[in-house]
Amino acid sequence: MERGIVVEIDGGRVLVEAGQNPSCGECAAARSCLIAASGGKRQIWMDNTRGAVIGDEVAFFIDGRAVIAGSVVLYALPAALLVAGAAAGFSLSGRFGADPELAAIAGGVAGLIMSCIIIAIVSSAIKKRELYVPRLVEVTTRRTN
Repeated sequence: MERGIVVEIDGGRVLVEAGQNPSCGECAAARSCLIAASGGKRQIWMDNTRGAVIGDEVAFFIDGRAVIAGSVVLYALPAALLVAGAAAGFSLSGRFGADPELAAIAGGVAGLIMSCIIIAIVSSAIKKRELYVPRLVEVTTRRTN
């Protein structure tokens, strides 16, 4: 369970500003992570199922499988398609009489473009699944006027 402060309300949704996830300290990528480097502030939109108002401290839950799946899609997929595209470009260069280095670069760029398209498709599919949606669990401290 994570905690954060409601900083904005838009209709039935709230924007929660939260610090680093407690598991960030155990992560091997903590030194190179943009969230960790920026002081760990994250802003996350979620449905306001508990009637939170700006300034309230809330508890919310993000399924760990969603974090892993998101990491794979956003980091591993582009890297894999970049390498695969570069390798394909290099190996096909002989068939077309192209410079192997230029063909590898073109293949790598094509792989990155393909990864962007796949990420857009996968992201729209993921948004529809409850597993990947942050859930507001409770208002832990109400704002005092």
